[in-house]
Amino acid sequence: MTVLLSFGCTDKAEADYKKCEQAESSGKFEEALAACQAASAADPRSPAGELATKKTIKLYDKVDKARKAKVAEDARAAEQAKLDLADSKVQWRQESTPPKDPHGFSEKCMEADRAYENSYSCTPKDPTGVNPQDPFPFKEECLLMAAQRGCKPMHPDSPSKMFCCTK
Repeated sequence: MTVLLSFGCTDKAEADYKKCEQAESSGKFEEALAACQAASAADPRSPAGELATKKTIKLYDKVDKARKAKVAEDARAAEQAKLDLADSKVQWRQESTPPKDPHGFSEKCMEADRAYENSYSCTPKDPTGVNPQDPFPFKEECLLMAAQRGCKPMHPDSPSKMFCCTK
């Protein structure tokens, strides 16, 4: 009877590689990348170390993609917060549409572009806090709301509270 004992044949990278796979399957790509890098460093020539090295390359792409998605989501959230704040300060009201245009606003809008047939006004929701000397209170908020709605100023050379919109 022959008994073979092998000493020192353990794969030092295996434990970290398993952590890498578990983290990746859970969608924790940065954690997976760190574990795969640790596995590669522990034993780069072992089977688990070689697999970890190959997986590291793919994980760099996944981490980069996840970071870019996070930046884009943060930007969308910040933009939405600005829109929500603007919406809380100003009121957007339709002033005229072609069949009902007592002041000629719709005609004025359509002079430049026939698609912009409706006129809207942007006024403060709470006029008590507005400086009476300010000709266009909450101008930034109104311009932001107009851009979000696809509208343009009725008088581009001298912005006013009136906007031309397609809807």
